[in-house]
Amino acid sequence: MCILFNQLEFCKFLLNEDEKLRINHDSELSELKKVKKLNTLIISNCYNLVKIPNIKGLENLYIRNCPNLENISYLENLRTLSLINCPKLTKINHFQNLSRLLICDCQNIIYIPDIQMIHKLEIINCNSITYIPNISNLTILKLSNCEKIKKIPDLPNLKKIEIVNCKEIEEMGISDSYIISFKWLK
Repeated sequence: MCILFNQLEFCKFLLNEDEKLRINHDSELSELKKVKKLNTLIISNCYNLVKIPNIKGLENLYIRNCPNLENISYLENLRTLSLINCPKLTKINHFQNLSRLLICDCQNIIYIPDIQMIHKLEIINCNSITYIPNISNLTILKLSNCEKIKKIPDLPNLKKIEIVNCKEIEEMGISDSYIISFKWLK
């Protein structure tokens, strides 16, 4: 079941009867307290949101334009995390099952946890992050406008890498014999 607030209509798609919740404004945040089990949560433009609570079964979390978000509870089943414009967020928990991580315009996140399950990592406009951990399962890495990253470690399973305007990178421990796509624009 998919609930779209503002319209309160059911979506046409069902994913194993799991729920998808879309919250587009602070006035809809009270609905989050009522949720017991959820598969996908999409939150945008919630200026009063400070913390994401623990939601049983949550696998996909997309957050955009939540300038006061400071904390995301540990979410055991989380597989996809997308954070866009969350300037007060300072850390990302070690979500053990996380396979896709996007961080964009989150200026106070200083490091990426060493989560070995991550396959796809995208970091855009995050000038506080200084290094990329050695994530052995990483297959796709995209970095853009990350001014403080100086080194990219050896990533043995990396197939695609894209680096745009990361001028401080001095060292790349990457074997290009396994990379299918490589793009570097300074």
